[in-house]
Amino acid sequence: MKVYLAAPLFTQAHRHWNRAFAAALTVAWSESTALDDELDVILPQMFRAPEGVDSKERFDALVQTCIVAIEQADALVTVLEGADADSGVAFEHGFAYARGKPIVGVRTDVRANRVHGLNIMLDHTCRRYVYRRAFDERLEPLAKAVVKALRDASGL
Repeated sequence: MKVYLAAPLFTQAHRHWNRAFAAALTVAWSESTALDDELDVILPQMFRAPEGVDSKERFDALVQTCIVAIEQADALVTVLEGADADSGVAFEHGFAYARGKPIVGVRTDVRANRVHGLNIMLDHTCRRYVYRRAFDERLEPLAKAVVKALRDASGL
């Protein structure tokens, strides 16, 4: 199964967490006795525009790479953190929803001022939703819950 991990990726902390979470998802998937196939987590932060990103053409190429990867994915995991979800993640989420992809929303943010602390458009377009408060910083239980949600959302 190919899963696109839509998550904020602009700080070292974001990028480090995304890589660690992708690895935890892969381990949790492989430990699941009910599944025989492998999990391929697509991390957009690994995409590179030719010769860096400093022109409209290079940005366009990067955006198109992400769109193609979403179209090729079987499902999305969208990390919906913060007072407002990251705008790029919100775009990826909406694009995947429009393409009929199963989406599992993930949130660890302890702020819950709306539905699950999210904008209703994001909350109501997730087939499954995983919420774990940030005070439990272990990735393994979160990854296991997301794998279960992916299985449920994808009918596996």
